[in-house]
Amino acid sequence: MSLLEINKLSVDFDGFKAVDDVSLTLNEGEVTGIVGESGSGKSVTQLALMGLIPYPGIIKAQKLSFNNTDLLSLPEKKRRKITGKEISMIFQEPMTSLNPCFTVGYQIMEALKVHEGGSSTERKKRTIELLDQVGIPVAGKRLKNFPHQLSGGMNQRVMIAMAIACNPRLLIADEPTTALDVTIQAQILDLLLDLQQKNNMALILITHDMAVVAETVEQVIVMYAGQVVEQHSAYEIFKNPRHPYTSALLDALPEKSIGNNRLPTISGVVPGKYNRPSGCLFNPRCKFSTDKCKNTPPELKQDGNGVIRCHFPLGNDNNLIIEANDLTKYYKVRKGGFFTGNVDLKALDGVSFKIQTGKTLAVVGESGCGKSTLARLITMIEKPTSGDFYLEGINALTTKDTSTKDKALLKQLRSRVQIIFQDPYGSLNPRKKIGTILEEPLKINTNLTAAERRKKVLEMMEKVGMTKEQYSRYPHMFSGGQRQRVAIARALMLKPSLIVADEPVSALDVSVQAQALNLLMDLQEEMNLSYLFISHDLSVVRHIADDLMVMYLGRPVEQGPKEVIFKNPLHPYTKALLAATPRVYKDNREKKIHLDGELPSPLDPPSGCAFHKRCSIMTKKCTEKRPELKTFKGRQISCHNV
Repeated sequence: MSLLEINKLSVDFDGFKAVDDVSLTLNEGEVTGIVGESGSGKSVTQLALMGLIPYPGIIKAQKLSFNNTDLLSLPEKKRRKITGKEISMIFQEPMTSLNPCFTVGYQIMEALKVHEGGSSTERKKRTIELLDQVGIPVAGKRLKNFPHQLSGGMNQRVMIAMAIACNPRLLIADEPTTALDVTIQAQILDLLLDLQQKNNMALILITHDMAVVAETVEQVIVMYAGQVVEQHSAYEIFKNPRHPYTSALLDALPEKSIGNNRLPTISGVVPGKYNRPSGCLFNPRCKFSTDKCKNTPPELKQDGNGVIRCHFPLGNDNNLIIEANDLTKYYKVRKGGFFTGNVDLKALDGVSFKIQTGKTLAVVGESGCGKSTLARLITMIEKPTSGDFYLEGINALTTKDTSTKDKALLKQLRSRVQIIFQDPYGSLNPRKKIGTILEEPLKINTNLTAAERRKKVLEMMEKVGMTKEQYSRYPHMFSGGQRQRVAIARALMLKPSLIVADEPVSALDVSVQAQALNLLMDLQEEMNLSYLFISHDLSVVRHIADDLMVMYLGRPVEQGPKEVIFKNPLHPYTKALLAATPRVYKDNREKKIHLDGELPSPLDPPSGCAFHKRCSIMTKKCTEKRPELKTFKGRQISCHNV
């Protein structure tokens, strides 16, 4: 008997079918991946299963059963007992899922109280175990933290702890690792798979990361515009994709391109309510489209051991833009109680680099290594504790906010450096329309008329894959991927010479990610732009970067040309990052390296080399003396044993 059976599920919003004719069968202990771009219906399908579709959404299905129980006919109270305990879901955006008014410990214990009971002492003990299990350090001290006091990655791990608290039989993970570093991503995926195997738990993994799918799932469901277009085993999907859309998603993977070759893209966007084509919904974007595709909708039909929705399945066959010198950033914080005084938290501790005009320096490392702090310094949001940097030959730290002349120069310098933030929703004013947000830089920094500003905004919206109809919409009306495109467009409005990109494509589907990367590279070539590109996705870094800087606890541990480091990484930390990166086309002989534990606290860093507690080749010298950067084999490296 199947654990989950869905037959001909549809979800209708005022005549628009966000989900149409979706069927799925899942047995105990099976792992299924659902992939597709934003707007494909992945999340809505699972929200329908959970009974979380808001008004005016209407759910219809010939069958929607869990453990032979018809979920659609159940009263709301009985359904919640199943969907809260036996079926659990990890949502993509923890900051909108966690209540900002309650501590994370309270929220997990509340879930245990509702579904498991037990004493408050037992619930507290279980909560600490869960937080420790998902990799949150000093778990007992995190119970009283509010969501805003934790990083995005930490909040996502809190969500995972809450989801697995009641040992569900089915876990739905909606983009559970999108915003996590590759090492933590590997730990979380291993944790989910370990729980799945130990408890014989079924797992549905919703993602746009095909590399994650390749390493974790048994069967893959590909969705497009609310429909299932292909379903096969993971092996068949990656070896022999049958639907043109599946093939296009795989072709858009950065790791399939070598060097800085352009990434293939899927032209256009997923159709919405007002631009739905006749015939096959994918036909306007399909390079194999025929008249039959344009006029006749294809039916879902059997294809070997899977299904396919396609009339014609694929066959079986040298000037410096910036120079930074020994940048440091220390924050004064209290280490203990009220009377203990302040200590230095060393967010950055001696960072130097150069970026040539028209080149890209990628900065990689786990959360807490100082990447975003570096971004704030280079964009002049904050000033360093010591060190300096030159932007287009001007010392950016000699300008003050006091005189009119210096204010004008500082404004000019800031307009030359723009930033793309990782969290688009947090960086977009929810009270302003998209058009107003994009016009604002032009309004402040140029003398263009309102009509001229609107024209430039519409041109940029088109470049990042948006439509003119979206000009008057608000940020909350967009998906996470669409909001990031707005953020990218805003950063490009002033045509800066340097863009600091802080995880700019981590939340995008692979095809949209490819479009965004190609857009950035096109602008770089056209305008001779330079990029400081911060990312935890080394597949993306491999494609776009010219040089690479690997950071750990505020210091570079290895930096140099991309080709040198990717071909032969020497620092143990760099090796671990590369080994932990999910890849579809991976040599089975490659050894997977897991980093145990978290970054040490910058308030109490280890003596000697900061990495020695997690290092597999640590020696006594590593515990006693901090290694300095040295030039070795075409790169700079900070390691005693290299």
